[in-house]
Amino acid sequence: MNRAILIVICDFLVSAMLSMMTGMVPAHTGGTGVGLDHQTTALLIAELRQRRQELTSAREQLRQARQKQGFDEERERQLRELTAQLADTLAKTEKLENQMKLKPESAGALTPEQLQARLDKEVQRRYQLRLEYDEARERVAELQHSLASTSGDLNKLNENYAAARQRLSDTRDRLDEAKETLKEREAKLDAASREIMKAREELAAREAALSGTRGQLSETKAALKEALTRTGEISQAKQQLEGDLSYTRGRLTAAERELAEARSQAERIRKLAAEREMERNEAKRQLAEMSAMLKNAVTELSQTKNELGKTREVAANTGKELIVTQGKVERTNLELEQAQRQLSEAEKKLSTDVLARYSSAAIRLDIDVTEKRLFLNQHGGGRFFLPLVKLDGRSVMVNTFPVFAGNAYEPLNFTEIIRADYKVDSPDAPDSSAGIRLAGPILTLPDEPRVAAMEFNLAGRAPLEVMTIEKLKKRGLEELFLFKTSSFGKQSAGLAGRCSLDFTSGDRYLYIRNTGRGTGSELRAEPGDLVLTKEGDFVGVVVSIEKFNFGRREEAKCYVFSDAFSWKDAPAVPIGKQPGENGFERFGSEIQRHYDVIGKFTGN
Repeated sequence: MNRAILIVICDFLVSAMLSMMTGMVPAHTGGTGVGLDHQTTALLIAELRQRRQELTSAREQLRQARQKQGFDEERERQLRELTAQLADTLAKTEKLENQMKLKPESAGALTPEQLQARLDKEVQRRYQLRLEYDEARERVAELQHSLASTSGDLNKLNENYAAARQRLSDTRDRLDEAKETLKEREAKLDAASREIMKAREELAAREAALSGTRGQLSETKAALKEALTRTGEISQAKQQLEGDLSYTRGRLTAAERELAEARSQAERIRKLAAEREMERNEAKRQLAEMSAMLKNAVTELSQTKNELGKTREVAANTGKELIVTQGKVERTNLELEQAQRQLSEAEKKLSTDVLARYSSAAIRLDIDVTEKRLFLNQHGGGRFFLPLVKLDGRSVMVNTFPVFAGNAYEPLNFTEIIRADYKVDSPDAPDSSAGIRLAGPILTLPDEPRVAAMEFNLAGRAPLEVMTIEKLKKRGLEELFLFKTSSFGKQSAGLAGRCSLDFTSGDRYLYIRNTGRGTGSELRAEPGDLVLTKEGDFVGVVVSIEKFNFGRREEAKCYVFSDAFSWKDAPAVPIGKQPGENGFERFGSEIQRHYDVIGKFTGN
């Protein structure tokens, strides 16, 4: 007989037998006496035991698979079903075995229904609990093994956590120090602002008091106003140079101060100027003191104006006294002009290092790229003053690609180039000098195609060292200077408070904030401009300008070289006329090809 059919018949007979348990109790309980014979019951018990073995084997295979492969929802469902079937099989087996052993005195006072219910419940519960206990014990063993393997990871994580907490603590300490420094600077700035407001109020009051003197003393007042204007220009230049020297410490004194104090203050200014020449490392502090003294001198001039007002009343009776007072004013103006000249010389000393290094490294590059047009040829190029830079073992000139291509200022199509002339000379050479002709090539950067260079070395020139992006992050952004290449050091300015770096990404750009239009308060950063440190190290070249907030905010991007820079894979654009060419066809086509590369790089 087929085994599967036998199992089904076995289940049916067991169920039928269990449903007729009331007939298997003694006759005095009211049962019918109907039941299975001993041989049939033994056969069913044997089949149930066989099935129990099969279920146990299948259940063990699933448990081993779970232990090796981990949790699986379908496998867990099958395991639960097999456990339930095994428990049911065990219960049925025990019921049949107990039926074969059942004696009349074992029924007690229970009814057949109660006896059957209790038996079913107890046997099912016992086997179910036993199987669940075995399952739970194995699961606990697996969890203990997993816990042992996780303990090592937990120890490592604890170590990493401790190190991270230490780094966080160090960072918080540095942040607290920075906050304290910021609070001190804000306090100084607030105090300076209050001093400036007070000085302006007193100055306005004194100007109002002098309104009656504009008659006969109009010429004197105009001279004094001119002196005040010059003083304001000097103060504005100082603020642009230093960034944070936006405050003054001068206090207005009593209106009755004698005119002789002006001479004393001027003498103090001259002494301070001499001290600056001896102690250049304290130039910033001394400039601040110089500014304060200059403000005092302006105050004394205002006091002189008041004195002149008083003198006017006396001069109505004695013209001699008026002449004497006017002579004092003239002498005071002369002394003020001397002090202003000394102050201007002291300010120039701030940028002595960078200007000296720039001047010792700069050369003059004249470029003439001529394109044939239908009516009038188009000339590109221009004159540029570029410092030599020591970069990856080469002495090169660095700037934007449009500068070296010849269309930085005049647009060219590079379709029919009839002239490509590149001449190098010293910055102070006369225009008639023959110079040195360059044959190229123009070297470009793979990671920033908007930057280009030309290799050159000139006797007597000292190439600048490169301040890489890695070194710049360690050095800081203090005392950086912007240079225009269209003039030999005449257009330069400090970048105090205008620079920033992105420390969260790996880009190689210095960001320069443009707040003005290039006149008055600051020098506007534009493509082609160079950035140097105060010590004279080359930082980078401005490659683009980005606008934000609908054009209300502007930022210039300055490319900075990295420590790993190499000329190994730098593309080269030839300059000279190639053999067999009537014009500069290859030069023009290579320029066009590189502009396509720039377009893909910038997305334009």
